[in-house]
This record gives sequence, C-alpha cells and structure tokens, in this order.
Amino acid sequence: MNTKWKSIVSGGRINYNQADVYQMYAYINAYKSAERCLVIYPKVDEPLILPKWKLHDGRPEKFIDIQTVRLDRFENTIKDLSNAIIE
Repeated sequence: MNTKWKSIVSGGRINYNQADVYQMYAYINAYKSAERCLVIYPKVDEPLILPKWKLHDGRPEKFIDIQTVRLDRFENTIKDLSNAIIE
C-alpha cells in the first residue's frame, strides 16, 4: 500500500502519477506471493471510476489499483481503508 497526500483529481480529470504505479509494479513483482497493491488517495466529492490493472504475467494473478479514502473523521477513514483492503 502506498498513500498520497494530493488529490487524484486535477482540472476535472483523474490525474495519478505514473511513477507511483510503476513503483507498485516493482513491489508486486518483488514480493512473489503478493496478489494486490494499492495506491491510496484522499477522497474527493465527485464520483470517480478509478483504474485497476491486472498483470498478465503473474502467478498468482496480480493487481494494482487505486482507491480513495475519506479523511474527514477517523471512523470514516478506517471504514474506507477496510473497504479498500477487502475489495
């Protein structure tokens, strides 16, 4: 899991850093038993369809995806993190 402090939305569009995804790619390949990596951004008010990538060369199947969490209240942050991990 990797967390970011900046918004994933810029100018009304999803704007993640490609280097962050490459870093997760390196991690998920370095840890052979890892099945999923997450990049976590603060939640924004607008509805988003967040990207998820499936690595085609991995056994077991491996995924990298982006999730957002609310930071307004501790309870909401914990709930969103739990949902992101379970998803």
